[in-house]
Amino acid sequence: MHCPGPRGYADCSVIGAAMQTCGIKRWWDALLHVRKMQTDAHIKMDVVGRNIFITALARAVNKDLKGIDHKRRRKLIPLAQSMWAEVEPAKDADNFNVGLGTALCLCAVASEPAALQWAIDLWTSAEDEPYEKGEKVYADYMKVLEVYKRHEEVDALMARFREYVKVPLLGAVLDYAAMEHNWQRAEKLWNVIVRDFGVQPNSIAYNSRA
Repeated sequence: MHCPGPRGYADCSVIGAAMQTCGIKRWWDALLHVRKMQTDAHIKMDVVGRNIFITALARAVNKDLKGIDHKRRRKLIPLAQSMWAEVEPAKDADNFNVGLGTALCLCAVASEPAALQWAIDLWTSAEDEPYEKGEKVYADYMKVLEVYKRHEEVDALMARFREYVKVPLLGAVLDYAAMEHNWQRAEKLWNVIVRDFGVQPNSIAYNSRA
């Protein structure tokens, strides 16, 4: 991973690796400590490092088997936006799509109005970029809208981009409906995605529906 800055290649690689480890291990405090070390040392991250940090945030918000820590969750958007603002835009389609998808996934986890607004802003800004959005980011955006109960928008996007509606999206939106105890929404999603679109559900999707 190459990161421009006065401290050079090695420091940025170490920072990125440390952030990734913190995310995998769900070490929230350690992750923020690494972030502080990076900013104090004036190490400029690139898009890959940014994506690693945002992914790590979304993972570390969970406290092992105890689920999401709500104090951590309230800090997700400011922390992610701060890193996002520091980094230059992606210079290729792959990093553009990975970065957008990473941020959208964090917005779904954050589950607060500011996160929805940031997701909408990111999606709108992406329209002005020269890169084509991949099918995964469409699914990620639909997940965000489903989390925030923007059902009409989800339905419209699914109808327009039905080729991007796959089993992982089916499982995710069914999970969101289950968390809201909204069986009517779950049945509608199932009928549209499975019956109308012909998506073959897997065991996870069946369990989510049950």
